[in-house]
Amino acid sequence: MKVKIEKAIKKIYNSDLFNEFFNNEKSSGLVLIGCTIFSLFMANSFFGPQYLQTWHTKFWGESLEYWINDGLMTLFFLLIGLELKREVLEGELSNLKDAMLPIFAGTRWDVDSCRFVFAFKLWH
Repeated sequence: MKVKIEKAIKKIYNSDLFNEFFNNEKSSGLVLIGCTIFSLFMANSFFGPQYLQTWHTKFWGESLEYWINDGLMTLFFLLIGLELKREVLEGELSNLKDAMLPIFAGTRWDVDSCRFVFAFKLWH
């Protein structure tokens, strides 16, 4: 039985469809959209309370929600930072002229966010 499972996994892993999917840049977005749709369905279905309780299951002393928020999100932002560094050093953002629009958009977002928070604090 174990040999059959190993052969099946090896066959899937070596298939062209598998390799094409995971070498495509769009695959991570498709997986993310699929997980989002699944989560929305589960949270709003009959299984909602059990699904939400799953996030509070203790795993190594902390909840699963904690490990995802603090552990996996840390890895996610590390990868984003490494990708941004690569783009700045040798990619499309290595030329200052090409990088001006993303730099301006990012700083404008930061400034507008600060103005919104400041106005909200003054109003309350």
